[in-house]
Amino acid sequence: MIKLMWRTAFPAKKSAEPPVMPSYPISFSINAFPNAPAVELFHDVANSAIVKTGRTFSYIIGYGMRDSDFNVKAFGFSKKEMVEKIIREHLQDDPFLMDKAYSIAREELSRYIDGKAAEKLSPFLAHDVVGSGPLSLLALNKKDMEEIEINSPSAPISVYMKKYGRCVTNLRFLDANSFRYNINRFIRETGKEISEDSPIIDVQNNDSRMHAQISPYARSGATASIRFGGEDRLSAEFLIRNDSLTPDILSYLWMAVASGMNIVLSGPPATGKTTLLNVLIGLIPRSNKVIAIEEDINEIQFGAKSGNVVSLYGEKGKVSSKEQVINALRLRPQCLVIGEIRSEEARDLFAGTGMGIQFMTTLHSADDPMGVIRRLITRPMNVETKNISMLDLSIHLSNNVSGRRIEGIYEYNWLSRAETEDGVVVDDQDRVRIEQSVRNSSLNPAFIFGSKVAGRYAKMRGISRKLAVKDFNKIQSFIVKTMEKPISGTTLQECIADYGYGI
Repeated sequence: MIKLMWRTAFPAKKSAEPPVMPSYPISFSINAFPNAPAVELFHDVANSAIVKTGRTFSYIIGYGMRDSDFNVKAFGFSKKEMVEKIIREHLQDDPFLMDKAYSIAREELSRYIDGKAAEKLSPFLAHDVVGSGPLSLLALNKKDMEEIEINSPSAPISVYMKKYGRCVTNLRFLDANSFRYNINRFIRETGKEISEDSPIIDVQNNDSRMHAQISPYARSGATASIRFGGEDRLSAEFLIRNDSLTPDILSYLWMAVASGMNIVLSGPPATGKTTLLNVLIGLIPRSNKVIAIEEDINEIQFGAKSGNVVSLYGEKGKVSSKEQVINALRLRPQCLVIGEIRSEEARDLFAGTGMGIQFMTTLHSADDPMGVIRRLITRPMNVETKNISMLDLSIHLSNNVSGRRIEGIYEYNWLSRAETEDGVVVDDQDRVRIEQSVRNSSLNPAFIFGSKVAGRYAKMRGISRKLAVKDFNKIQSFIVKTMEKPISGTTLQECIADYGYGI
C-alpha cells in the first residue's frame, strides 16, 4: 500500500520504471559511533561530526546516538502515516516540503517514542520519505564536501571532505533496490534515472555531477560518485585560502592569460583541473569573445561580469566535441575553452591556434611535460606535429596527503633547426626546450625576468621585460591586498582582470 501511495504522490518525471520505495522501515542503515571523540561538529539537523579513529577520519551522521536509539519499529509505523499526511494535505509540490517533513516526522515519531528521541530521529525519517535517504543527509554539508562515493550497495558510503580527505561514513544502503531508489530520488529533477534500460548515467544536477552504474556493468551490483561544485570552489580566493594556489603563481598565470598563451591543465582525475580552468577563464579580458565547449556535463562557469561568451554543448552519439570545435571556429572566437580534450577534437583545437585563436583546456594525464606532448601527438588525439608548437604552457596538478597542489608549471620554448640550443626532439623538424617555472607549488622569483610569459607579455604591451616584471609585482601586491580586504559582489579573478588590464 505504501509503495502505491508513494508512486502516486511522487511520480517519476521521465521513467520506464517508476522508482519503487523499498518495503523496509527505512531505506538505509545507520551504525552508531557513541564513544568516538569528535574532531569537528557541523551543528546541522542530523548532528553530523568528524571523528578520528587511529590515523583515519570518519564522517558520522547522528553523532552521540547509540544503536538502540534507532527504533526500527517506530520508523516503520511513522513512515506510513507520514506519507498519508503528505498526500492528504497535498504537500508534494510544496517548496518548503523538507522543512515541513522534519516537523511531520517528529510529530509521527512522538506517537511511538518519547519527544527527545523523536527529535533526534526525525531528520532520518524526513530524508528517507521526501529526500534521497543517505544522499540528501550527507548533502546537508556539501559546502564542506567534494564528493560522495558508493563502491557497492552493501559497502559503507564514503565522502571526500575538503579538510579531511576521504572519510568513511556510518551510512550504507540496504541493497541494490534501495540504492536505485535513492539515486533516482536524488536526480529526479533532471528527468533521468538509472534503470535496466539505462544502467550507466552521467547527470548534471544543480550544483552536483553524478556518475552511476548498476549490474551488469557494475560487478559489485551498483556504484556511484556524486561530485559537488559551488561558487566558492570556483574562485581564486578559495584556492589561495586552501593552499592550492599562491598570489605570485596567480599573478604569473594572469600574465600568461593576458598574453594570449595556449594552456593545457593536466593531472589525474579529481585534482582540481576544472576548478583552476574556471579561475583562468575569469582572467580573460571581458572584451574578448570566448567560446566554451563541453560534452555531456556542464562544469565551465563564467563570472557574473562575463559578457562576450558563448557556451556550446556536445553529446555522445549526437554532436561531438570535434564537430563543436569546428563550429566554434566559424564564430570568430578570440579564445576557445574546452572542458576536456580526449580525442580528435584536440587536432582541430590546435589547428585553430594557427588562426591566432587562444585556447585553454584540460587533459587527463599523470605524465611529465613531455608526456603531455606525447599524448597530444599520438592516437586518439593525433595533433599534427606542425601544430604542436602552438602549446605554450602546461600546468600539472596533483592530489596527495597535503591536498590539491600545482605540482609544476612548464613553459614550452620551441626551437627551429637553425637554433643551436639543445632541446628535446619532438620530430624531425621541432625541438622544444622545457623550463619549469613552478615546482611543488613554489614559483622561483628569479625565473620571471627571463620567462616566456614575461617575454610574450612585454612584446604584447610594447614594453621592456623590466617593466613586465614590475607589472607582475603590482598584480601580486594587488592580490595580497584584495585577499585582506575583499571587494563584495565580485570574485578575486574578476578584480585582477579589472585592475590588470588597466595598468
